[in-house]
Amino acid sequence: MIEITNLHKSFGDSQVLRGVDLTVHQGESLTVIGGSG
Repeated sequence: MIEITNLHKSFGDSQVLRGVDLTVHQGESLTVIGGSG
């Protein structure tokens, strides 16, 4: 299991993730896709 709490990510002045919490259990997959796909 992977657990993430309060994840933030920026590229320069652009904040792309803000306060993300998530849990990925064994056997699950996760993809994060932005506005430009």
